Amino acid sequence: MLEQQRIEYLQAMGIQLWMPREPVANAAESSWLATSDTEQANTESSGDAISVQAGHAADLLAGMGFAPDPAKPISEEAKAPAEVRKPEEMAKAVSTAVTDVQEVNQPEAVDLTVPNFELHFALWPCGVLWVASKAFEKRDYAFQTAVSYSLLGNAVPQASYSEFKWPYIQGSSEDQSMPVALRALTAQWEFMSGQGARGWVSMDSTSSEWLGRVAAKPLFSVASDDELYSSSGKKQLWLALHNLSTKIVS
Repeated sequence: MLEQQRIEYLQAMGIQLWMPREPVANAAESSWLATSDTEQANTESSGDAISVQAGHAADLLAGMGFAPDPAKPISEEAKAPAEVRKPEEMAKAVSTAVTDVQEVNQPEAVDLTVPNFELHFALWPCGVLWVASKAFEKRDYAFQTAVSYSLLGNAVPQASYSEFKWPYIQGSSEDQSMPVALRALTAQWEFMSGQGARGWVSMDSTSSEWLGRVAAKPLFSVASDDELYSSSGKKQLWLALHNLSTKIVS
């Protein structure tokens, strides 16, 4: 096959031609062969001619400006071989790259620790929800009754009591981690809101911490019930509840 035909076939197939800039060691001298005069004339008359100059590859490249200029010296940087890393350096570089990728793609760790707490609720008809981390005592009932009666104005108050303990099943293999506990506590708060809770009062720091994660800001909160039953605590509580409108219960 003539070189002209080979070039046309390769170009039609989308294959890029390559020609060495310098003679390859121990290789035969390459050249491009033009078609015969008859084939050249037929090709030119068809209008699809591709002009190919006959001659050695080095001469053709020189004519196209690709051959090295013998008058221009080659720099020392061009002569220097590319940097070759030692095997241990390559292994260290690969290990570092893998570690970086793992750190980027590492998912955020999920805390599967099961929290342990309990909350006690007393929802009064006036809409005030009392929350404590321990069971209510006798003085709690008396105090809450007095507050609720002052807000109701025309009815004998009666509270609805409930509790929330976590974990809800001791020793269970089910997922009772922090995210699950907060979802359950959120459902508890939404249920009590649907039952008429207009706001809540925290009677200690533990109840304030846990319910505060899923509920709105409390109307009033104290660190302990002793602080609540002090004269200053009662006054601050009354000021906080004074903004609640009086609820009439029929």
